[in-house]
Amino acid sequence: MSRHLPQTRHRGLALVLTTGMLVGCGGKAPADETPAPSPTTAAPQTSAEGETSAPGEPLYGADGKLLPSDEFLAGLRLPRGLRFFRKDNLESIYRTEVPLKDVLAYFGPLLTTGKVDRIGDGAIYRRATVRGAEMNPTKVEVSILPAGQLTRIAILQIPPSSKNAPPVQETRAQYYKRARMLD
Repeated sequence: MSRHLPQTRHRGLALVLTTGMLVGCGGKAPADETPAPSPTTAAPQTSAEGETSAPGEPLYGADGKLLPSDEFLAGLRLPRGLRFFRKDNLESIYRTEVPLKDVLAYFGPLLTTGKVDRIGDGAIYRRATVRGAEMNPTKVEVSILPAGQLTRIAILQIPPSSKNAPPVQETRAQYYKRARMLD
């Protein structure tokens, strides 16, 4: 009988340890952890210049539409709730927890273009100009696409064509001349 007694102790000890681990892993989060902010209130947002918007600032107006921030990029006023992600040459990339449809509804009326490519639920506004930015008619390409649980906004500034470029009529004439040579 004494042989079975140590095995019983080990089983009892294993049961106590397993129960302790299960109880210790579950339950509520510690009091010092705060829940993630909801998209209806703005958390501190970092811009390309390192500025942050005021915490607790509402993202939506009384009409339910996304509100503009104080930040501009290529004449385009950015909405509240964007977090700067990275900048590559002329492209600035932002991410947000704001739903994709709300970001599309914000940017759509601000951009003028004849070419909008729908990609899934998102869109890319190609060679768009910013309404109200007559002083700075920089062309932009704005892509608003899903990125997992986030929305990704990429704004590519398209530099103006060279001032030394030949006139359109000259370019067209050269094209037709070359096209005739191919026949």
